Amino acid sequence: MVCEVTGTKIKISNKIDIHVLGYYRPPNANIETALQVLDDTITEAKTHNSYIIATGDINIDNLTNNRERSALNELLASHDLTRLALPPTRVTATSNSSIDIVCTDLPPSKLNVEVCNTGLSDHTGQYCTVDLPKILDSATFSTYRNTCSRNLNNLKSILATETWENVTQLNNIDNAYDNFLDTFKRALDRACPFKTKRQSHSRKNKIYNEETLNLRKEFINAQDKFNLTGRIEDKSDANQKKKAYDLKLRQLKKEANADYIYQANNKTKAIWELINRERADKNQSMSDLINLTIDGMKETDPKKIADHLNTFFVNIADNTLKQHQISNDSLLYSPRYNIDTTMTEMTPTTAKEVKQIIRSLKSKTSSGLDEMSSKIIKFCEAELLKPILHVTNLSFIQGKFPKNLKQAKIYPKYKQGNKDEATNYRPISLLPTVSKIIEKITLSRLLTHLQDNKLLSNNQHGFRKERSTSTAIMDLVEYITDNLEEGNTITSVFLDLSKAFDCLGHNLILAKLQTLGVKQSALKWFESYLSERYQVVEVKKRRIGDTCTVHSEKLSMTREVPQGFFLGPVLYEVGLISLVKIE
Repeated sequence: MVCEVTGTKIKISNKIDIHVLGYYRPPNANIETALQVLDDTITEAKTHNSYIIATGDINIDNLTNNRERSALNELLASHDLTRLALPPTRVTATSNSSIDIVCTDLPPSKLNVEVCNTGLSDHTGQYCTVDLPKILDSATFSTYRNTCSRNLNNLKSILATETWENVTQLNNIDNAYDNFLDTFKRALDRACPFKTKRQSHSRKNKIYNEETLNLRKEFINAQDKFNLTGRIEDKSDANQKKKAYDLKLRQLKKEANADYIYQANNKTKAIWELINRERADKNQSMSDLINLTIDGMKETDPKKIADHLNTFFVNIADNTLKQHQISNDSLLYSPRYNIDTTMTEMTPTTAKEVKQIIRSLKSKTSSGLDEMSSKIIKFCEAELLKPILHVTNLSFIQGKFPKNLKQAKIYPKYKQGNKDEATNYRPISLLPTVSKIIEKITLSRLLTHLQDNKLLSNNQHGFRKERSTSTAIMDLVEYITDNLEEGNTITSVFLDLSKAFDCLGHNLILAKLQTLGVKQSALKWFESYLSERYQVVEVKKRRIGDTCTVHSEKLSMTREVPQGFFLGPVLYEVGLISLVKIE
């Protein structure tokens, strides 16, 4: 290796940049080749109205007059850079050398350098402070609904005055739901207005205390002593003090993490935040902003990015089917089932059942396009019960799902790989909470029908209560063991269904439901539920001092089991239910 180079650009204003470059040259690396790399890097980085700060371990001693030092100084001078004088940065029992560099073309008064012992290396650290006017405000602002306790209580009071006659006296499901949503949003705007907040950079909790600082000082002093004497006993003492310091840090970090989890409302989320924080690549950008390569060109326009992602997500299923040369008609075969009782209608719900469903929801602040989060619905349960009950029963009676509930807000979640490629993002659906309530009520009726007619296979373990991948493995192992004991030969075929949720067509699901005894008004409801669905993709857009969201155009979903919906897993199971009948 000749040398390692890394760098970053700091934007001071719309016209002025600072390039911070870091170098490491191994002691035995060829000096001419390493200096050529340094020359090329500075040449590439240096532009009009930009400055350079070059730092690192160059392994060329500034305290010794020799050919290497002269060659470095001449190269720097050709770029109008100056190597700042530093005290010895590597001290041992037999030598003192200043082999680290801080070079810049900034005026000397604008850059202050301090040398500090970090205890992390046998070199000291160089702490650089740049004195430049702050032209760009680095702070960014975002808008959000202010749902503090006082505002939620105000919302509760406003909703309590509503008679909801504009909802309950209507017999058209779309008009009834739209009036309900409009009334709710007017109250929400009054009680919980939008608020602008300054976004602060997330920082890790400080885990230092007085004892930790003292242990660190003792370790650094012991390390300095060993560097000066080189004695084995001093090295052993430094190692022991470092071990004591590390153990204390580990203990404090463990306590801080435990306290963070204890204080969190959503403890599972807090645990995963800590895990992801630890395992995240330090070089990985944590920004929510997305830039994509579209048709070979780098795209930064958030509207075009959102539209491109939405088109990609909507077409995943059709592209997968074309890739595997699968026709839709070949999927429509289904065996006959013995149906004792058919499901011809949706049984109306009750206020008691709706209450139970609302209380079973997890309290979350996220919401779909309707801005009605589960946190708000749970808080205003008594005030919203009447219109939700009417909308649900009207939907069941008419066999029609409200049009404005058939929409999803999609957040593109980065998975892995190149962040410029749409294929490396997966869609996360944020759905209307009222839709989830109606779906959970529908789910109970569909499961009752399937269970009463014994239509669910005992071999199906996914998406069922008291079953999981663990029970599936146990059944498989037991089956194999029993057959081996009987002297039988076992052959297993393992299949991975590519894009399984995405590729199930709505016509297939409806055909399966019909063969399973779902008829008339009930089948009409499922047809309405699956049809005329659309989605929009939401991405963030950052302007100077502001962060906002941008939505794509709406695109219809002609395929796919809705993921994130309570009905989704069971409808997926219905679509594949005939697999266990294959002989």
